[in-house]
Amino acid sequence: MTLPHQGASPRRKAGDGGRWGGIPHAPRSATTWRIFRITRMKSARSASDTWLSSSTAWASQASRNSRWAFRPCSVSDTSILRLSFGLIAQAISGRAKLPSSERMIRDIWAGSTVVGSSTVANSSNPQLLTTVGGKVFFVADDGVHGAELWVTDGTASGTVLVKDIHAGSAGSNLGNFVVFDGQLFFTADDGTHGMELWRSDGTASGTVLVKDIRSGSAGSSPTSLVVSGSLLFFAADDGTTGMELWRSDGGTAGTSRVADIVPGATGSSPTNLVDVGGRLFFAATNGSVGTELWTSDGTSSGTTLVRDIRTGLASSNPANLTAVGNTLFFTADDGNQGVELWRSDGTTAGTTLVRDINTAAGAGSHPANLTNLNGILLFRADDGTHGMELWRSDGTSGGTTLVLDINSGATGSLPDGLTAIGDRVYFAADDGSTGPEFWSSDGTAGGTTQVANIRSGALGSQPAEFTRVGSRIVFRANNGTSGVELWSEALPNQAPVAAADSYVFDLNTALVVSASGVLSNDTDPEGASLSAVLVSGPSNGTLTLNANGSFTYTPNTNFNGLDSFSYQASDGSLTSSAVVVTLTGRDYRWIERLYEDVLGRPEGTTAAAEINGWLTALNSGSSRASIVQAFVNST
Repeated sequence: MTLPHQGASPRRKAGDGGRWGGIPHAPRSATTWRIFRITRMKSARSASDTWLSSSTAWASQASRNSRWAFRPCSVSDTSILRLSFGLIAQAISGRAKLPSSERMIRDIWAGSTVVGSSTVANSSNPQLLTTVGGKVFFVADDGVHGAELWVTDGTASGTVLVKDIHAGSAGSNLGNFVVFDGQLFFTADDGTHGMELWRSDGTASGTVLVKDIRSGSAGSSPTSLVVSGSLLFFAADDGTTGMELWRSDGGTAGTSRVADIVPGATGSSPTNLVDVGGRLFFAATNGSVGTELWTSDGTSSGTTLVRDIRTGLASSNPANLTAVGNTLFFTADDGNQGVELWRSDGTTAGTTLVRDINTAAGAGSHPANLTNLNGILLFRADDGTHGMELWRSDGTSGGTTLVLDINSGATGSLPDGLTAIGDRVYFAADDGSTGPEFWSSDGTAGGTTQVANIRSGALGSQPAEFTRVGSRIVFRANNGTSGVELWSEALPNQAPVAAADSYVFDLNTALVVSASGVLSNDTDPEGASLSAVLVSGPSNGTLTLNANGSFTYTPNTNFNGLDSFSYQASDGSLTSSAVVVTLTGRDYRWIERLYEDVLGRPEGTTAAAEINGWLTALNSGSSRASIVQAFVNST
C-alpha cells in the first residue's frame, strides 16, 4: 500500500467533542524504515511509546515524501489508522460482529471518491435530525443537490429529498430546525431571498418561505428558533433595527418584531432562546449592561432584564438555557467562579449559582449539553479531577453530582449530544478503548452503559443527532466503510401502560363493545400495537375478550349489580400491570345516584329514609318506582 506522507499527527479540533489522536512516528531524518506499534489514539505524542516489532498492528514512517507501510496483523477487532484526510487503512483479520439491532437506513451518497492515491467513502453527512409526527426531517447531501432537506420514515424507500430549495448543487444552508404547529420550521437560503424563515409539511409544495423579513439577497439571518406558548420566537435582523427579538404565528402577517431592545441598527443580539412554562428566556444586551439573562411574554413592555449577574458592561454570557419543569438551568460566569451551573425562577432573587463544581479559582467546570431527563438535569462538566464526564443535578448544590467516571483520568469521556428519549439519555462518549461510541444513561452509575460499538478500534463511530422514530432511535454515525450516514437502533422495550375502564349494561342484555375497546386508553412507550390478555373473568356473567380489545359481556338472568373483569395490555413481549374493567347495571347506577345525589350518603349505607315527590330526575323520565321504593325502604 502506497500512501502520501501527511506530516505531523492530526490534533483534536477545539469544540468538536471528540479526540482525533495521532500515532507516534519516526524522526523526519530517518533514512531507513522504522517499524512501530499503533497504540490507542491519543491527543498528543507520548515519549514512552516503544519502537519494536511484534505480531499485532504496525505502521512505519520514514523521511518526508516517503511511503507508509503496513505489516499484516492478527487482531480480534479492527485496527484503524486515521489521518487528517480521513480513513485510509484497516488492518483486519477478524471483525467484531455488529449488534443485530443497529442498521444503516440508506446510503444516500453511495460510492467513493479518490483522494490522491486513496479511496474515501462518500458521506451524505446527515445533520439536524428532527422528528415531526412519525417521520424525521434532516439535512443531507446526495452528491447532486448539495445539502438539502430530506425526510425519512425509517425505511430506505421512505428516505427521500423533500425539496431542492436552492436549485443546483450548492445547497440551501439549512439550520435552526424546530417543530411548530405540526410542521418543521427552519432557516434556509434559496439563492434569491438570502437566509430567511421557512416551513415544511414534508412535501415539496408545502415547503415555503414564511416571510422575507429583509428583502434582497442579504436575508434577515433568523436564529435561535423556539416555541413558547402559542408562538414561535427567534432573533432576526430586518436591516434597520439590527438583530432583535421576533415572533411568528406561522404566517406572513403574523411574523413581527417583539421589541427593539437596543434602538438603532446595533441590535441586542438575542441568543439561547428557551421556553420555561410558557415564558421565554434568552440572553441579550441592552447597551447598558453586558450580555445577561432576559425574559419576554411576547410583548415589548413584557421584555425585561432578569438579573445582571456580572455587573457593569462585562458579560456573564448565559448559555445552554434548559427548562426542567418550571425552573431554568443555564451556564454563566459571574467573574469569580468561572463558567458554572446556574438556575432561575424568572426573578432577580431567584437567579442563583447551583454549585461551584470546579473549585479552582476562576476555573469553571464549563457545563454543557444540559438535558432534562424526567425532571432531573443531566449534563457534562469537568470538576478538575475526573475530566469532562456525565453529571446530574436536582437544582441543589448537594444534589449536583458525578454520575459515572466513564474514562478515568483527567481527560474524561467527553460525553456529547445528550438527548432524552423515554427514561434514558443517549449520547456519544469515549471510554478510552473504543473511541466515541453510542452510550445511554438513566442518570445512575449502574444504568450508564455503552449501547453499541459500531466501529471497532480507537477512532469510534462518533454517533450524533439522536432522535426517535417509533420504536427506534435514528442517528448518524461512521462505521469506517460507508462514511457518515443514517443509522438506527432499537429502543429498549418498555412495558405497556394500561388504564382502568368502566361500562354500563342493561338488564338481561348482552353488552357488546367494539375494537379497540379496553385498549383505547392504553399506551406503549415505543408505539407498538397492543393486544388484550384476560387475567380474571366476571363473577355474574360470561365474557369473551378479544385480542383487539373488543369484548362481549352477557350478565346472568335478572342480574343488575356490579361486576368486573381484569386484563393486561401486551406488546408481544411485555405486559402491563393488570387493570380492572368495571361493569355496572343501568338500574344499579340509578340506585347509586339516589344514594349520592338525594340521600347524601355513600352507596352501601343501610339506614332507612323517606323520599317525598317524584324520582324522575334520577333516570331521565322513567321513575322505575318499584325498584327505588323497595330500595329506600329496606333496612
